Amino acid sequence: WLRIRPETVLSRLARDTSRPLLAAEDKEQRVRELIELREPAYKACSDVIVDVDDKPVDRIMDEIFTKSAGVWKRKKKKMK
Repeated sequence: WLRIRPETVLSRLARDTSRPLLAAEDKEQRVRELIELREPAYKACSDVIVDVDDKPVDRIMDEIFTKSAGVWKRKKKKMK
């Protein structure tokens, strides 16, 4: 799960008009609602959580690979 703050979403999508779910009067409120609505499902099905706010892509990728490797090792042990 690439976890992100609403403020970051709004900043990244400020000029994007191709997102029907964000075609709302109050975009900030809509983003907050969507994050709140989706969070339980994301938590339930994610093995790895990486916060992406204020991080360059290469650091995010490093965290994904590092955390994923740890998860894979634990799962592999359970399968034996």
